[in-house]
Order: sequence, then structure tokens, then C-alpha cells
Amino acid sequence: MNLRSVNFFSTLVGIGLFLVVVLIIVLVVVAQQLTQVTIDRSSQMVEHQQKKLNHLMNLHIAGQSRTIHLQQMVLSNDPIDQNEALIQFYQNASDYMTHREQIGALIDNNPFETQWFAELFEMARTTGPLQSHIAQLAIQQPQQATDLLNRDGMAQLYAFTQKIQDFSSYQEQAIRNAIAQSRQNIDQLMRTVLGLAITLIVISLVFALVIIKKFNSINQALRLANDQLEDHVKERTAELVQAQNELLEKNRALEKMSSTDSLTGLFNRFKMDQFLATAHQRFLQHGEAYHIMFIDIDHFKPINDQHGHAMGDRILQQFALLLIHQFGKDNLIGRWGGEEFIILYANPHLQQACEVAEQIRQQVEQSEFAPGIPVTVSIGVAKVDFKDQVKDVINRADIALYKAKNTGRNQVSSALSRPSLAH
Repeated sequence: MNLRSVNFFSTLVGIGLFLVVVLIIVLVVVAQQLTQVTIDRSSQMVEHQQKKLNHLMNLHIAGQSRTIHLQQMVLSNDPIDQNEALIQFYQNASDYMTHREQIGALIDNNPFETQWFAELFEMARTTGPLQSHIAQLAIQQPQQATDLLNRDGMAQLYAFTQKIQDFSSYQEQAIRNAIAQSRQNIDQLMRTVLGLAITLIVISLVFALVIIKKFNSINQALRLANDQLEDHVKERTAELVQAQNELLEKNRALEKMSSTDSLTGLFNRFKMDQFLATAHQRFLQHGEAYHIMFIDIDHFKPINDQHGHAMGDRILQQFALLLIHQFGKDNLIGRWGGEEFIILYANPHLQQACEVAEQIRQQVEQSEFAPGIPVTVSIGVAKVDFKDQVKDVINRADIALYKAKNTGRNQVSSALSRPSLAH
């Protein structure tokens, strides 16, 4: 082999070595870029979904809070409380629209999210005017507002909550799918890199050690990227679980706020209306009779005027504790409004209901709620009849209560019997 041939083969070897080096460099650069692109896309996807879930949670809280303030307007007899609840009601509406617009700007162009947002917007077009109408009725016609809220408002709230849960579940599944696709892409990239590396090894055994070294470096980078992605996914998943738990906890708190009186811890008027409707349906279907007791603390306004509202609140709280200790779990107790309380007494005998009411009256008269402040109550009792609606039983109990108050107070009066002697 002459010098020209040697130079020729040397040139060929040099070109071959150069090409192998170039292929290795290209392989490393492409693999690193593709890995980084995959990680960046996955991170952007997870962050995008997290933003939607955050606005979704705030949207849900705004919708729930608006309903609660609407209930407060309906149930409150204090114009100041009603005005404050009305202000919060419209503030919640503003927050709701803000978060809805944010979600609208973030939703992806796919059939599910597009249809979901359109249905949410259509639901708001129905719910918004209805709640505003109820808010206007709450001041002038509270009973009609309560009926409308029970009949239509709560059903739409439940539908809204279900709509939020559907979208949250869809977003969680979308994140899982994105993570699975990212891992699949990385695995495919690893297989491609492995094939190219083997091809380079076959082409040039001379650079086998170099290729193996480069491949190991790429493989380690991919494994590291995969581990980082898994850690990132675990972190995001934990955040999503925490956000879901916080949302559930807030839902439970909102549900408790909507059914209990904040001062006494008893059921509020809205919740007692639901219990009365259930008890009346059970009476019509199974004949399980019940009584309604209206209890009014005598001369409560002078107590507030002379001793202050703090003392009045203390007496209301202690009176609520007395009722809780007196009755078992089968009898439901609520604050009807102001110093007026209601008991749903599950017993078929009017005489026994009156005796229990008399025991309450005597206990209150004998108890010392505050030094130097005598406290008595007047009680009206009414029993359900098959020709009644719930409002008829309430009306008879109310009439009996006012009969007890107008004939001297500190006594029990029933709708079907003469009032007890004054004490």
C-alpha cells in the first residue's frame, strides 16, 4: 500500500471518526433537548391545571358564600344584619364573576371543558336572577323568599356543587394523563437513544468505549430527569390532594353555618323548616304524630335595654343549654328568631306534650340565669292533624303562644285546651 493509499485510508478513517464524533454530539444534544422539552411541557401542563383548580375552588367558595348570605337575609329579622348580608351577597357575586372569567381564560379547547363552561355560564344566567329576586323578597316578603329558596335555590346550589366536582375530577384525570404521556415520551426517547447508540457501536468498535460512556451519561441524565419528574408529580399531586381536602373542609363548614344558629348552637329557622317538612311527610305516610312548641322568653327586650345585649346573649345561650339537657336526640330544637325558640316534639299525646312544656316553664322559673334577673317563659303547644299543612300547625302553636303571653305570661297554653294557671 503506497503512501497515497495510506493517506486515502487515513483520510477515510479520519472522516469516519469525525462522523462518529458528530453523531455522538448530535445524539447527546438532541436527547438533552428532547428531555428538557418533555419536562418543561409536563411542568407547564401541571401548573396550568393547578391554576384552573385554584380558580375553581375560589369559584365554589364564592357560590356557596353567596347562598349563605342569601339565607341570612331570609332568616334575619334585623334590618342591619339583612343589609350587611346583602352587601356580602353582591360582593360574592363579584368574586364569582371574577373567578369564572379567569377559568374561562384558562380552559382548553376541548369538547368537555368548552361544554362544561357553557353549561356553567347558562346555569349562572338562571341562578343569578333567581338569587337576586330572593334577596329582594327577603326584605318585603320573607316567607315567600324562604319558600322560593327551599324550592329552587337549594336545588340549583346542589347542581352547581356537582358541576364543580365534575370539573375537578376531569382536571385530576387530565393531569394523570399528561404525566403518563410524558413518561411514555421519555421511555420512547430512551429506546431511540439506545438504538442509535447500538448502531454507532456496530459502525465503529474503535469508539465503543466512548459511545458506551456517552450513552451511560445520557441514560443517567434521562433517569435523573425521570426521577425529577416523578418528584414533581408527587409534589403537585400532594398539593392537589391538600386543595381538595381544604375544599371539602370548607364545604363542611359552610354546611354547618347554613344550618345552625351562631349564638346558641341550635338549629336555625331554615333548618327547622326542613325538619318540619320531613316530620309532616312522615306523619302523613306513617301516622307518626308530632307537636310544635313555641317558647318565648318573657320581657326579653327590657333585659337587653337595662343590662345590655351581652347579658341578653348570655341568657339566650344558657336557655339553649337548658333545652338541650331537657330533650333527647329524637326531639329537634331550634332558634326561630330573637328570643323565640321552637321544639319539634315527637310524641302522639297532647297532654304529655303540655306536661313537658310545663316542666320546662318551671325549670326556667327556678333557674338563675344571671344574678338579680328573673327569667320566665311563655309556651304555646299545638298538635298536628291530618287535615293540616305544616303552616297550620305553626299558626296554631303561634296563636297558643300569644294566648299565653296575653293572659299573664309565664304559662303554657295549647291550641286545643285551656291555658294553665298563671304563676
